[in-house]
Amino acid sequence: MSKSALNIIILLVLTLSSGCVIKNGHICGPQTPTANCDSEVNRRLLHPEPPSDYWIKGDKVTEIRRQDWIDCGGDIDGSYRSLTDDEVSRKDSSQAWRSNFYKVQNCMIEKGYRYMGACKGEIPSQYPACLLR
Repeated sequence: MSKSALNIIILLVLTLSSGCVIKNGHICGPQTPTANCDSEVNRRLLHPEPPSDYWIKGDKVTEIRRQDWIDCGGDIDGSYRSLTDDEVSRKDSSQAWRSNFYKVQNCMIEKGYRYMGACKGEIPSQYPACLLR
């Protein structure tokens, strides 16, 4: 057996015995980020749920919730609406975005929805919806 073939066999044995596996198209080991090896985590990172999906009201279906979201000033894709050039020029963009962010949340609360997203860390102080939980 040649020296290079022996080296390949040794490398293969070491890899297999180190706890590494091939998963989700990556070589995954103890120090591999979860998103690289867990297909569900990877899917959520690449295709996150829109903010409108974190609001519930009884058994309202997605289409009704999405329409209420749009009526409150949210975007058609379920995210917070992008600011127009006019809105940005009247205020600084972070203030304009925050104003719209609060407006949408308060409107959803007034329509009887409850926010079911994360309320940890800095989020409760930034989400009016977290104050009601």
